[in-house]
Amino acid sequence: MLAVNRQERILKLLHEKGFVKVSDLSKMFDVSEETIRRDMEKLENQGLLQKIHGGATLIGEVNDVPPISLRKEINLEGKRKIAQEAVKYVKAGDSIILDSGSTTLMLAHLLPDIEISVITNDINIAYELSNKERVNLILTGGTQRKGSYSLVGPETEKFFETYNVQKIFLSTSGIKLGQGLSVSNILEAHIKKKIISCAQEVICLADITKFGKTALVTFAPINQIHKLICDQKIGKEYETYLRDRGIQVIIADEAADKKF
Repeated sequence: MLAVNRQERILKLLHEKGFVKVSDLSKMFDVSEETIRRDMEKLENQGLLQKIHGGATLIGEVNDVPPISLRKEINLEGKRKIAQEAVKYVKAGDSIILDSGSTTLMLAHLLPDIEISVITNDINIAYELSNKERVNLILTGGTQRKGSYSLVGPETEKFFETYNVQKIFLSTSGIKLGQGLSVSNILEAHIKKKIISCAQEVICLADITKFGKTALVTFAPINQIHKLICDQKIGKEYETYLRDRGIQVIIADEAADKKF
């Protein structure tokens, strides 16, 4: 296969999945990993992708977020790894908030049926938890945002002013140094700010495709989170930034905690 055709296929896969791994592409095209890296370097120089540790993501801002039905399929394996790691931080007796998002939905699916209280503003998450008899499920009021299963608006914001929980599991559309955590919708940003203020501990769930991305609205600086669970190692620049702020990073791919 010619290099230009391979690069076109890489871009097509990237638009379908949001993230591609060097090792996977090497096997798919039956070429060396170094060849794939050269392809990625050329595409990055053209402004078509962003290289990250072990692979690449789409470049640019994340102002147009696809529907939840599509987001659930982007880096599905990475989100599953994150959720499997995140569930270890939920214990009987806990009170938690599950923020609206595809990774938190995966976490809801994996949560054991134990005596915990779960607050969510996500209809899909509430449905996922509704058959777990020991889970005390609390669904916020609010208005459903189109293209999403999240509830937003003044009623939802006021709801979160009432509650105090031990942990929140927070989702984000982008994480970028100097710009913090961001989402594409201002109403979602307002809810996330309220959610963060409710919790003793903020645990951010973010797969590798979210790093280096900026969505329309910043809702929190990075130093407002206590733990960050990612599916793969993050770049050195992020490691240093997080280390300096005492944030614990859990790399799900290694199934081990690492304190920077």
